Amino acid sequence: ISDLSFCVGDSFSPIDFTVSDEFPETPLTVVATSSNTALIQDTDLTISNAGSDYQLTYVSVDGASGSTTITVTATDSEGESATESFDITLNDVEINLPQSDYVLVVNEVIMPIQPTEVSDGNTVFSITPALPAGLSLNTATGEITGTPTVAQGAIDYTLTVTTDTGCTDTLNFTLGTNSDPVIDPVSDITENCPNTDAVVNVTI
Repeated sequence: ISDLSFCVGDSFSPIDFTVSDEFPETPLTVVATSSNTALIQDTDLTISNAGSDYQLTYVSVDGASGSTTITVTATDSEGESATESFDITLNDVEINLPQSDYVLVVNEVIMPIQPTEVSDGNTVFSITPALPAGLSLNTATGEITGTPTVAQGAIDYTLTVTTDTGCTDTLNFTLGTNSDPVIDPVSDITENCPNTDAVVNVTI
């Protein structure tokens, strides 16, 4: 039986294997055990068969990742046994940001936006849509840095991380850029008393 590798959250396909015996009419006892019960418990390993064709189904502990060695043991009525071992690995990746909304100021260097990452392999980051002009994404760390140069309303972004084991996670957040408010110049005003009804129009 070949070693298997999955991502946390993947569905598992049953494992088919055969067991042959010199006296096929003699009943066999076939059981499976896990070396890491924090990942897959022995009680979650189920074996069924039709003749010499066997099938192993299994369920992992919710949210667990890591590796375990599964050992299948077949024992005949004479007490003779044979074993076969293989590894199952569950890889995980998860990213988070300190906040879900960002408003940046045009022409001001931003505080780097750095996601926290939990992964079982090397990672590559990508983002959609493209960041505002002046900002860039470090595809190795997921960090967003730079100085925005154009004003932009709040837009929804999706940050995606992919591991070298093929596992992915996505994170959605909003980001916009605002320019500093500007007040048009106002000329000095001189009015003769008793005029108290002067009106000044100001554009911001």
